[in-house]
Amino acid sequence: MNVLRAATDLFISEGIFTCVYVFVGAAIASRDAVGPLAGGFGFGLTALVLVAISGIFSQFGHQNPSITMVTAFNWALGWEKNKYVRTWFDIVLIVIVAILFQSGGAVVAGLLLKFVNNGAAPFASTPFAATFPNGSLAGENGKAFLVEFIISAILILVVLLVRMPNLPIQVQTLGRPIVIGFISLVLVTLGIDFGTGGSMNFARSLGTAVAANIWTAFWIYVVAPMVGSIAGWILYALIRWLILSSPPKTPKLGKIEA
Repeated sequence: MNVLRAATDLFISEGIFTCVYVFVGAAIASRDAVGPLAGGFGFGLTALVLVAISGIFSQFGHQNPSITMVTAFNWALGWEKNKYVRTWFDIVLIVIVAILFQSGGAVVAGLLLKFVNNGAAPFASTPFAATFPNGSLAGENGKAFLVEFIISAILILVVLLVRMPNLPIQVQTLGRPIVIGFISLVLVTLGIDFGTGGSMNFARSLGTAVAANIWTAFWIYVVAPMVGSIAGWILYALIRWLILSSPPKTPKLGKIEA
């Protein structure tokens, strides 16, 4: 593995890009200008742009520890290729460094968000778009966990499906960012509307928690995205098996009578 190139790629695509994702998304979501859609558009459209840019130069571009984790599963099974991955040690090292960069980038984003707002939260009920059970789910940690579990599983399933092998080049270069951005928009909006904040991303929750200094039920945003992502990956594995084990057959046409 070319350590310097891999580290540079990880620093840009996971550190800097996660910082941008959290800063822009949380800056828009915290103002709650148009209800839950503010956060959905903020995080969803930012994800779309970052995925598209990452696809130009990066072997990574996850901005989410859960996506990094399930991608590592695919590397280990040979389902996805990465020019930096040669051994199991490479996989473990990349996952650790990626999550450190993602977490660090998110924390920097949270601190920047707090700084530019002079330390004052622009929207009182969810300061700096911090994620914690609120609204109808205030104090309902079990239900909040379930919501984050479900939307995390859906996110991972969609992300992995649009990274299936042998997809047309148009899907890989144009369709993939649009699909990921759109599903992020929908799921973040859904999560905010339910009252969890629509995180699906430990690093994103960490950054805004640091900015707002709110750690209420923070464990939900550590555990639920990871467990939900594993569930999404299992469903993806089943769908992948169904698709790749049953190649489409050319139907036999019956005789056409005059």
